[in-house]
Amino acid sequence: MCSKLKLLEEILFTFTSDRITAMNINILVFSLSRRPWMVSLTKISKHICKMHSYIHCREPKIFIGKCQWQIQCTQKHISLHFLGLYPTQCKSVCFTSCSRWADHSQGKMTTVALDNFQQRTSDPSYQTSFSDWEELENKFLEENPSMRKTFETLCMSHVLKSGNMEHAKSYLSYIHRKRSRANLTTLGLFISVCGQACGRSEQDLLYRLYEEMLEISPLSTTVMLSDLVHGFSHTDRWKDCVAWIENAKELNNPKTFLYNDVIMAALRNGDIDKVQELLDVLGQEGEAPSDILFKTFFKFCEKTHPGFSVFKLLEYMRKHRWQLSEDIADEMMQHFHRCYGGKFKCKKTSVSPSGRCNSCGLVLEKLELPDDKFALLQSAILEKTLLLDNAYLRSSPEEISNFQQFLKEHPPFDVVIDTLSVMHSDGRFKVQYLKDVVDYFAVKRRAKVLLICRRSHGKLKSLIPYLQAHAQIFFTERTSKDDPFVLYAAAHSGKACHYVSRDFMRDHKCLLGPELKETFEKWQWSRQITWTNEKEFLFPHINETIVQQSENGWHIPFVSSTEKKILDQSNSWVCVRHSRAQERKQSRRKI
Repeated sequence: MCSKLKLLEEILFTFTSDRITAMNINILVFSLSRRPWMVSLTKISKHICKMHSYIHCREPKIFIGKCQWQIQCTQKHISLHFLGLYPTQCKSVCFTSCSRWADHSQGKMTTVALDNFQQRTSDPSYQTSFSDWEELENKFLEENPSMRKTFETLCMSHVLKSGNMEHAKSYLSYIHRKRSRANLTTLGLFISVCGQACGRSEQDLLYRLYEEMLEISPLSTTVMLSDLVHGFSHTDRWKDCVAWIENAKELNNPKTFLYNDVIMAALRNGDIDKVQELLDVLGQEGEAPSDILFKTFFKFCEKTHPGFSVFKLLEYMRKHRWQLSEDIADEMMQHFHRCYGGKFKCKKTSVSPSGRCNSCGLVLEKLELPDDKFALLQSAILEKTLLLDNAYLRSSPEEISNFQQFLKEHPPFDVVIDTLSVMHSDGRFKVQYLKDVVDYFAVKRRAKVLLICRRSHGKLKSLIPYLQAHAQIFFTERTSKDDPFVLYAAAHSGKACHYVSRDFMRDHKCLLGPELKETFEKWQWSRQITWTNEKEFLFPHINETIVQQSENGWHIPFVSSTEKKILDQSNSWVCVRHSRAQERKQSRRKI
């Protein structure tokens, strides 16, 4: 036994250079405990605890009182750590640090030194010195010895939150004097915050820091891109940010959301052409403007700039199918009131199931899918969601052939039901949910129903005779994915067929590619019925959920924070009408 413990001790010290981390302990203990010739898990844990205490507290190895440990039994499912095919009952060792590191072991750190320093330097006129920062670093590391590598960034973050940029520049000077160079995270953090309120001297400093970052690591490989864009977008070199973002996209590391900062910079500099160009790029990449960008638009439009107005923004919203948040919808209504006075009347409303605005009575545009685009979608669903370039990763050739033959032998269906999705409502598995859904469509509405079921579901056996009497059933293999079969069956049955599922189908939409993204979304929004946790149906809207213009005004969709959304599509609208249209409506009522 002594030789085993000695061997274990040598392995541990080789495995962890200067200290034992929780991840290394867990991996090593599990690995050793799986070998029958090794010591038991309990004895391994006790020995690790002795070493843990020694490394932390510099106490003799026989001392085990300061570093506490315990064994917990947990139920683990299949993962990379377990090679078995079934859930495994295993033991895991949980360590807590000694009393000196108690705060840090619970996910906390001691900030007494930082708090005292902030209180002492709270006066804006106080000028920090090299000795002040050195004293702070020594005291903080005495309280938190494990945070030596992260102190620099933590301290910079703490200083920047205080809003005193002079102190931030003083600390940066201290880092350069003591260590000659700051780390990437600290530099990026300083550039991000300092750029927002920088004058000419600060801009020159940011440019020097940017060159310093490039010496440490190329911009294309650093995670500091967002900090750089956020900071440089407030400088004279804001156009450089576009090239950085494009470079990241070429390296398969897209940062499209960063265009928001660049568009705001273009608005501040009055470059309308760049604004329109980047709005199109943002929309083509599937991103929508942030709430901050929308607010910046409204402020910009209130300056009565001749090149851009809220109506131009509405055109881009329609083009790229953007929807507002409820807060921005309120902002837009206030913008109309401030800029146009009584010329427009704005009101929040909804649209009836028939597609009619409940405020003005206008029938909105219907969601229509051309036959030629639907035909392309039909073939793409088979090739790109089931076959996956003939890889058959989600099924097998025999199963797909049988499924295609099954569909040929039956007339088009009215409704296709994803049985797994329906039965797993509200986190529980209930066969009754499936029976209720089949009753509604097959019995009450007399629809032709197809059920996509897993062959291995034993709980369905008692319900199979009832289901077969009211619907057709196709059983997939246990390892197959159900969603592609649901989508293909619905598409094969034609444009009139609906399907019932709780899945958003995002992964399948990505497989279809950008050229079919809008076509798939239109089909999904008009054909997918959602079965909710409240055991009720959410039927698709029949109207387009995009900005719509008429001779009397606009209808602008927004996402309500309280409404039940259908596939992220809200039924909340802002009805914007010309006042003269409202007057005509009232006069007709009097007549």
